[in-house]
Amino acid sequence: RPDLTASRFIADPFAPGERMYRTGDVARWLDNGAVEYLGRSDDQLKIRGQRIELGEIDRVMQALPDVEQAVTHACVINQAAATGGD
Repeated sequence: RPDLTASRFIADPFAPGERMYRTGDVARWLDNGAVEYLGRSDDQLKIRGQRIELGEIDRVMQALPDVEQAVTHACVINQAAATGGD
């Protein structure tokens, strides 16, 4: 989809003529020069290396018999595993 591709690639303010990719990750520079990760700008999450939209889970759940409404909420259960630690 050319429209989606165009919206995800923006001009690189640090390298004229180059492009940057909008990943959907949100971060900020700290006074000490470090970058703090704040989360995502969309409802995507990664489960075992696969990206998925929370709405996709809702739609599958709502397609089940006897399910009228579904809401998916994500939380980190194993912080070490989520950050690549032991």
